[in-house]
Amino acid sequence: MRLYQPVLFVGLGGTGCDIGAELERRMREEICGPGGNDFRALRAKEGMLPYQLPSCVQFVYADMNQAELDRLPRRVVPGSEHIPASALTASYVTGLVPDVASYPELAVRLRLEAERVVDGWLPPATQE
Repeated sequence: MRLYQPVLFVGLGGTGCDIGAELERRMREEICGPGGNDFRALRAKEGMLPYQLPSCVQFVYADMNQAELDRLPRRVVPGSEHIPASALTASYVTGLVPDVASYPELAVRLRLEAERVVDGWLPPATQE
């Protein structure tokens, strides 16, 4: 596989993250080879880790399910000892789920912290 341009994959939600994980895993297989060292041997990059992709390939994952995000790094490399290699080219967006127990609490917080942004679409408190 030859890369002619930088690659940025953004996986949103469960399906987006699943597709990204499969793409990332297959790119590692293709670029790094079955032992994980083909790319670094080809480029004489002894400082690279096995299964490390070139830095021009980046993945960004965002999901509301934190447990799924936590499992992603293990899914893209053949063993957990190679997770540090995956961390060099992947970013995980966390904290998407607000820490509130109900819609009224969330609405109050939005009105206090982002009134200008939500004013046009957030129903008035009297209609909650």
